[in-house]
Amino acid sequence: MFKDVLDIYNRNLLDILFLMVLVILPVTSLIFLAIIYFGIEFDGELSVFFVGYSIIINFIICLPPFLWLTLKDLNDEKAGLKKCLAFFATQFGPLLFTTFLFYSIAIYTSWMMLVPTIIILLFTMIYPFFSDFPTLKEMFIQAKNKIFEENIAIVVDLIIITSTLVLLWAGMTYFMQNFDNNIISFMLIRSLLNMVIFPFLYIYLTLRYRDTEEEFTMINV
Repeated sequence: MFKDVLDIYNRNLLDILFLMVLVILPVTSLIFLAIIYFGIEFDGELSVFFVGYSIIINFIICLPPFLWLTLKDLNDEKAGLKKCLAFFATQFGPLLFTTFLFYSIAIYTSWMMLVPTIIILLFTMIYPFFSDFPTLKEMFIQAKNKIFEENIAIVVDLIIITSTLVLLWAGMTYFMQNFDNNIISFMLIRSLLNMVIFPFLYIYLTLRYRDTEEEFTMINV
């Protein structure tokens, strides 16, 4: 699996570098500023809600161009930078809205039932990996099937990935405290970490959650 990830990464290195700069860098920077804004403007639970949503949407919003690139590579086709960016643009709004909806439901029902909340959060993280399907209904069906097939494995994947990201961000923040820094410095470091880590995660999880033997019927962009 890891060899496959590296192979896809190396074959598409130039496009990936451009996507890091054109997608991950601006999205992470804007979301970092949004987290600071929400932390200042809102107190208590509302602040925690928006910060949590911002972190999740940062990962999800940057996914589509890398998903497109990986699936095209699996079909022995060249993704093309313009097509990757076009797919990112077409998925931006739907993913932003549906993620907010699912995240809101998960958070505001957590006090009633823990298991459904966990399932909703899993679904929120998994369904974007099927965003190449032409309709939301097909995306949701594929995500539901994958969760029922590999529920424990998916939980383990997400725990490992989340823990790794948190440890890296926390370690970098601790390291930066030894220097005279400002918001811009922290924003750039956060963006740099995401630029390095996200492409590998996206490729790995696409290979992990998508059947490499399936026929990909991708939407037109």
